[in-house]
Amino acid sequence: MVRALKWLASFETGVEDIDADHRAIFALLQKTDQAMKCDDLLAVSTTMQNLLVEFEEHFAREVRVLKALDYPEAEQHEQEHRDMICELRALQVRCAGKPDSVTLCGEIESAFTLMLRDILHSDVHFKSYLQDK
Repeated sequence: MVRALKWLASFETGVEDIDADHRAIFALLQKTDQAMKCDDLLAVSTTMQNLLVEFEEHFAREVRVLKALDYPEAEQHEQEHRDMICELRALQVRCAGKPDSVTLCGEIESAFTLMLRDILHSDVHFKSYLQDK
């Protein structure tokens, strides 16, 4: 799935900092997928660590933006981010346990699903809010 999906303009929220973060996370997922194709487990582990850092920084930045824009669901969005960070940390622990390639591929798909869930589900709500303002 990671290889098949392309970044679409419809993923954009209209907030450049947030959109830049989303593109960076997407690129890291693609890089992780490429490392998997090359069976480079060290690179997979490194990019997964970088991915967690990128998600944490992105989520903090996004919540600051939402609060500054008086988004009424900012607190709920922040809780969703905390839940996703917990999921990503658990995913990172599983990846650090040196699983086989099939398991790693599934974990990468899980990370990609988390990103898409954030962009296509959670972020679409504040995108609509901004467009209606």
